[in-house]
Amino acid sequence: MRLIAIAAVAAAAFGAGVARAGLPSLYVNYKTETCTFSLTNDAGKSVHTILPGAYQVVIATSGTFGDYYVSDVTGLRACKGFVGFRLTGPGVNITTTLDNGDSSGEIDPATFKAGGTYTVQDDHNVAGTKRSFTVGTSGSVGEALPGLLVATVSSQGKLKLTHNDRPVASLKQGKWTFSVRDDSKTRGFTIQQLGKSPVTVTAGSFFGFREVTIRLQPGEWTFYSPGHAKTSFRVVP
Repeated sequence: MRLIAIAAVAAAAFGAGVARAGLPSLYVNYKTETCTFSLTNDAGKSVHTILPGAYQVVIATSGTFGDYYVSDVTGLRACKGFVGFRLTGPGVNITTTLDNGDSSGEIDPATFKAGGTYTVQDDHNVAGTKRSFTVGTSGSVGEALPGLLVATVSSQGKLKLTHNDRPVASLKQGKWTFSVRDDSKTRGFTIQQLGKSPVTVTAGSFFGFREVTIRLQPGEWTFYSPGHAKTSFRVVP
C-alpha cells in the first residue's frame, strides 16, 4: 500500500497557508479570551466571497475550551466552556460544540451553491461573531469529492471515522483522504487491511491534525489505536 500524501498541522497553527488534501478549506480560528473567531481561506485572507463548489470547514480552538473556562470568571472566556459554532445557508447546516468543549477542532465538508449567501456565528456571542459571505455565480472549485473521511481521536482515546457525518461501514475502492483530529497524547489512529501492513496516521504521542491519502483495495479493513480494540469496515469494488 502506498501513501499518496501527508499533511500535518500543529495544534496551535490551523490557519492560513496550509494546503489541505483533496478540498479547499475555510478556517474558523477561535480566540479564547473573547469567544470570537476569524474566517479565512487557504491564502490566509478573510472570507467575503468564494467560488461555488465543495470545501472543508476547519473549526479550531487554541485548546480544549472546557479546560480553559473557569466558572467564577464572568464574560465569554472560552465561550463559557464550549463553542456554539453555526454555519448555515442553501444546502449547508453545520453546527458544533466541539464535543461540549472536550475537543479542540474538527473538519466538516460543505458544498456551497452558486449565488448563495451563508451566515456564520457563535450562538454564545451572536453580536460579536455573526457575519455573512457570498458565493460567486460563475466559476467552480470542482465537484464534491467522495474521498474525504473525517476521523477523530478524543482526549479520552475514543476513535471515530465518518463519511458525510455517518459512521463508516462500507466504502468503494479507490483513493480516500483520512483527515484525523487527534486530541489524545497517548492514543493514535492506525489503518490496516486484513493481512497487510498497518499504516500509522497518528502515533500515540501526536496531538493535532494530520491527513493521509490512501488507496483502499477491496477487502476487510480496520481502524484502531495500537493495543486497543479494532473497528472493522468493508471496501467493495
